[in-house]
Amino acid sequence: MATTDRNDVLRRHLPPGGPGRIDDAEPSARPGVPMEHVPAPFPTAPERVVVQRPRVEVLQIPGRKKPVWVVSNAQPPRGLAGRLRRRAFAIPEHHAEHWMLLLAADRLEVRLTQAKRWLGFAAGALALLGLLRAIEDR
Repeated sequence: MATTDRNDVLRRHLPPGGPGRIDDAEPSARPGVPMEHVPAPFPTAPERVVVQRPRVEVLQIPGRKKPVWVVSNAQPPRGLAGRLRRRAFAIPEHHAEHWMLLLAADRLEVRLTQAKRWLGFAAGALALLGLLRAIEDR
């Protein structure tokens, strides 16, 4: 009974032939009604969602009661960038310092990765140079 009252109110306030009018028509007159069905879970879907348990340290924003649903075990915080991230997560996220420290940690990690790559190239070049000198001295 409440739905007919609601439908009557909607029909009274919408102009005839105006936008949204087809949604408020009688269900038998709507073209999509035969295809409508009651939403149901997929037959093979699990009944309960299993929350991942982290195997490494996961940083969490203070004030949040629950941890994030999906955690990454791929890149745990480590080194100087990890210390910056831990410091950032000790600060509430509505402070600019929180985000600035996270940005600084990301940039520092990129620079350290680039430095490691160049140090690897330099070490390889020095090893090759030492090998060539050893061959020349023979």
